[in-house]
Amino acid sequence: MTDIAYEKGAVFLRTIEQAVGRERWDAYLRSYFDRFAFTPQTTAGFLADIRANLFKGDKTLEDKIGLDAWAYQPGLPKNAVHVTSTRFVQIDRAAADFASGSLGPSPIVNNGPLGARDISDWSTQDYQRFLNALPRTLQAEKLAALDNGFKFSSTGNSEIRFAWLMLAIPNRYPPAVASAEQFLTGMGRRKFVQPLFQALQDQGAWGQPIAQRIYRKARPGYHALTVGTVDKILAWKG
Repeated sequence: MTDIAYEKGAVFLRTIEQAVGRERWDAYLRSYFDRFAFTPQTTAGFLADIRANLFKGDKTLEDKIGLDAWAYQPGLPKNAVHVTSTRFVQIDRAAADFASGSLGPSPIVNNGPLGARDISDWSTQDYQRFLNALPRTLQAEKLAALDNGFKFSSTGNSEIRFAWLMLAIPNRYPPAVASAEQFLTGMGRRKFVQPLFQALQDQGAWGQPIAQRIYRKARPGYHALTVGTVDKILAWKG
């Protein structure tokens, strides 16, 4: 799997939506799924259906979008619609302020690790963005402040837990070990499992014994594809 389907495909559909309008695009998609329910589809078939049932002979609109360039050429065409988030600008600023220590002498203040910022409406994506925006090297006290303030090591949200562990493990944060073991033995999605075992493996003498111990316990419950992936990462010999 690559980012082509997930990322380029999403931008492609959003570009069409902007060109034709949400109402018209929604109506087309509803009709598309009705026509092709429970049947396979090809790229050529999809483009033919768009031309017949969305463009309906509108050459100007077709040229504006450039279906063939999107489907058959590499990269993103120049007309790609890119979404920008003003909210993420604020999240990035919070991460930068926390990392720099500009919130005060202690990472923990009365309102929590991020000072007086109102984060009551933060979503999963906000927390992911915040954790991923932090420097990859953080002092133990800052990691502890985050963990104590947000309970990242014990959160039941897999996306947030994964982002946290991908920060905490390379910093060899001790509480991350138990959290990683619980996480890796409790679920088997390769999108989480592969990077976390790689992160542990990359930590040499500190992380490799931990990875081997956890994997010995977790391996019987993993899908064969995941086993094949992690076996190679850890040079597993059983």
